[in-house]
Amino acid sequence: ASLRRPYASWRNGGCMTELYWGTTGDFLERTTQNTIAETLRRSFFEFHGFNPSDSEQRSWRNSLRALANAFRLGGFTDHGLFLEFQLPLSSQRLDAMITGTDRDGRPGAVIIELKQWDDCEPSTVEDCVVVRYAGRPKAVLHPSAQARQYRQHLADGHTAFHDGAVRLDACAYLHDFLHDEDSELLHPRHANVLGAYP
Repeated sequence: ASLRRPYASWRNGGCMTELYWGTTGDFLERTTQNTIAETLRRSFFEFHGFNPSDSEQRSWRNSLRALANAFRLGGFTDHGLFLEFQLPLSSQRLDAMITGTDRDGRPGAVIIELKQWDDCEPSTVEDCVVVRYAGRPKAVLHPSAQARQYRQHLADGHTAFHDGAVRLDACAYLHDFLHDEDSELLHPRHANVLGAYP
């Protein structure tokens, strides 16, 4: 979805739980100054009463720097942005969600699932792939299937999206992946989910 200008009037005060809400301009400035991960850490501590793991903070630094580069390249410099947005009635958090309006002035939001993967292996489970964590193989949802799951959950759980007041889309951004048509990530068996949630 092509979005312009911030849009988040549906946020509704304290009903949303996120570690960061601001503009993409502020996000780009904080990322350039290398303070965005610390901003998230402080918010996490205020909400939970303890610090996130070192690995999660490293992941924030790496993935959000890559996301900032993509925003700059795409000209997404005047939008709304949620980071680490907790889904309603769930412990799951979206990595990022950008908000704005399309060319016709209609409000919209796009969920962005961030992954540091550079590749994966096939899985026998539908919509899943196998990745290695600490050297061990683990079947997990394909990133586009995960983005679909988050979109469906938010569309079902928030009236602004459920009623269609705000268009909601989702995608995955694997910033360490080098495009390879032979990769399991792009295999034809995932064509449906990739087509809807690229």
